[in-house]
Amino acid sequence: MAGSGSSRPIWRPNGRRSPLHRPSRLERPESVPTGIEAARLSSSLLPGDRPCGYAGAQGAGGGGRHRTARTRRGRQGTARQGPDRVLGAEARRPPDAGGSPPRQASRRGRRVTSVGGKDPGARLADVSRRLCARFGRPLRCAHEEEPVRNLILTILSQNTTDANRDRAFRSLMQRFPEIPLLARAMPEQVEEAIRVGGLAKAKAGSILTALSRLKQERGGYTLDFLRERSLPEARAYLTSLPGVGVKTANVLLLFSFGREAFPVDTHILRVARRLRLVPATADLSRAAFLLEPHVPKGEHMPLHLNLIRLGREICRPSNPLHAECPLLPVCPEGVRGTRKRRTHAR
Repeated sequence: MAGSGSSRPIWRPNGRRSPLHRPSRLERPESVPTGIEAARLSSSLLPGDRPCGYAGAQGAGGGGRHRTARTRRGRQGTARQGPDRVLGAEARRPPDAGGSPPRQASRRGRRVTSVGGKDPGARLADVSRRLCARFGRPLRCAHEEEPVRNLILTILSQNTTDANRDRAFRSLMQRFPEIPLLARAMPEQVEEAIRVGGLAKAKAGSILTALSRLKQERGGYTLDFLRERSLPEARAYLTSLPGVGVKTANVLLLFSFGREAFPVDTHILRVARRLRLVPATADLSRAAFLLEPHVPKGEHMPLHLNLIRLGREICRPSNPLHAECPLLPVCPEGVRGTRKRRTHAR
């Protein structure tokens, strides 16, 4: 109301603020959900998993990427919190959050998906082709195919080497060869059996709690019911189990159910960052969110396994072997590293 001293913005018919309006300090902060508000969006979601009615960065809420970029530049603590780590910038703004009218995503936000002059799907197809030419086309891996055993194996794989994971799994299966027998074991017994894999107390608790939930909810120790569920529903259920994150869920979905999920481990994350397929600040879940929708059909398993092999043998954390890398022609980081070595050699 005119003359009331109200600090509410004056809106034009087109939805924009009047140039005469100067927002008060109370108006200026962005409406970014944190804490309880941000928790409404499950951190297990990936592309296609969003709740019905959620419009994303370009929909009803609008301005997600622009707002997140501005928040990061302002060094606000909320920039790395909540579902943003899994869903991306657009997840930080539900459709009813209010605030400013929709804005287009900044060019900086779009640039991530157009590095190298190709769309992400074309780049990933090219990467997979080059890796298969070097390493061959893998069709299987060492993961257990039976879902519950694969769940246990994948929990044991967290924060340890493959060798220690396999030793812990063999020790556990020798001690408790049947899943019902394992489910009735005392936590101390499970801890002792898997101690070689590290974090024995936490992993034993996750395994036993997951088995207990399956028994209570499904009447047995099986995950076969997930075969009838959509990929988002299956992933949401798996990530609701203790000790199961997005990577663990995607491993099960890919190797036990043959679904088009794309697990991202530390090797894949390192390669994807150097190829500039994902931002340098992306974590495992964020990288999975960005990559999974663009992996060509039928390439999920070969690309996953070959990227891991590349990361272990060639694209190492330090002193990567640029000259031996099959991706050197399409890798900005590799080209830069090769030029540096030539300069130092002169």
